[in-house]
Amino acid sequence: MLRFSVQDNFIIGIDLGTTQIYRALSDFDAGIIRKIRRLIPLREGFLSVMAETLQIIEELRGYAGLLGKKITASA
Repeated sequence: MLRFSVQDNFIIGIDLGTTQIYRALSDFDAGIIRKIRRLIPLREGFLSVMAETLQIIEELRGYAGLLGKKITASA
């Protein structure tokens, strides 16, 4: 059985909608630490949407690192 320290770990949630990308950095009690919402660059194509998604994930990972936390899961 795996056990995680709820004090030292965060989760990244991703919602890739039809017009916007939502990302949230959350603790294990579902408390939102930080949210990012951006328009999807649909006209620029699929690879651009994925690049934007990766950039937002990296921003949230960096923010977690500043708080001394690790990312345990993405959903």
